[in-house]
Amino acid sequence: MPTAVLDLDAEHLPNQIALPARYDHALLLFRWKGKPVGQVSLAVRDGRISGDRIRESLEERSAPILQQWLHDYLECDLRPAVPVLPATVAVCTRDRPGDLSNCLVALSRLRDQGQEILVVDSASRSDETRQVVGPFYSRLVSAIREVDPGHIVFLDGNTYATEFDVFDERFDNAVYTLHDYVPAGLGRSPSYSREEAEQKFLQRSAYARSIDTPILVGEFGPIYTSDEARDRWLRAILADQLDLYGRHQASWTIWMYKDIGRQGLLSVRPETPYRRRFDEFVAKKNRFAADQWGSDGIGIAEVTQPVQDLVAREFPDFDPYPWGRADWVRTLLLNITFAQPLAHEYAGRFKGLDDSELDALADSFAFESCAVREPLLAELKRDLAVESPR
Repeated sequence: MPTAVLDLDAEHLPNQIALPARYDHALLLFRWKGKPVGQVSLAVRDGRISGDRIRESLEERSAPILQQWLHDYLECDLRPAVPVLPATVAVCTRDRPGDLSNCLVALSRLRDQGQEILVVDSASRSDETRQVVGPFYSRLVSAIREVDPGHIVFLDGNTYATEFDVFDERFDNAVYTLHDYVPAGLGRSPSYSREEAEQKFLQRSAYARSIDTPILVGEFGPIYTSDEARDRWLRAILADQLDLYGRHQASWTIWMYKDIGRQGLLSVRPETPYRRRFDEFVAKKNRFAADQWGSDGIGIAEVTQPVQDLVAREFPDFDPYPWGRADWVRTLLLNITFAQPLAHEYAGRFKGLDDSELDALADSFAFESCAVREPLLAELKRDLAVESPR
């Protein structure tokens, strides 16, 4: 549904809006004295929206305008309290460092309401994006320090918090956080080496250690399979990582707290409404390996392997950043081509549910509806019982 997004002044509405033929809907944002007071989605008819329809839609939503007027002119605030929800501003870019720099400067002027800014660099052909992001970190830290000189700042590295070459200066009272997943723990390698895992951790933590700042592993942990023999092996990998962090005085936060049985310390019980409604769908998703998190990256081998073989044969020198050819192909094939129709199927399973049924699905994730992964809890308790700075 191609939709035009238009910003309208409620005091000066147009007599008509003409739009290109490709749009069949328009999202109208109404402002009063520059402040957003409402929005409406209208169908576009013959490339136009009449002024009467615009005014009628505004009149139906006139309460926020009256509330804003009372607030501005009579200092009477009847506006309902609306909680500010956390949001991520995702900035997608490729080979456009100038535009990225301008965008980040504009975002840095926004009032801080807990929003996160995420730069997604789609395989730029040079390191110019890194050169933009590094100075942006400096501006952000400086802005924070102006308001709160004693604030502790936590900074993620680049490329899933594994690379820190975007930083060219040491910030005081700052922690550089890294992610430290082991490929075998994610199902992406059949073999595991304690020495290789330690070497990778030392590589990822090298920057923090070189400038003598605290080390925080912000994400780590294996994905379990419900096969107890394999899960015991995965918990041994986890134990190695915990011992490693203890030896290097690294703090950690494990991923994740709660899910539907893959990795979390808590797992939604099978008898809950959510699991009863979606377990069959999840099994299908796993069969297609459409979820990159924890899948084997193969799925239906008779379909996926010939494509991998074809790309390897025809483009032997293709080695895209950051994870190489095989990951690139499986991402496009499994996590986009197969995942897109699965997303529609998932959404369709909510169709026709009333509010009480939707509430029951959400309540499936309440603490009392979850089971504790006891072997994982025992391993974490074992580590925390060891005297350490964590």
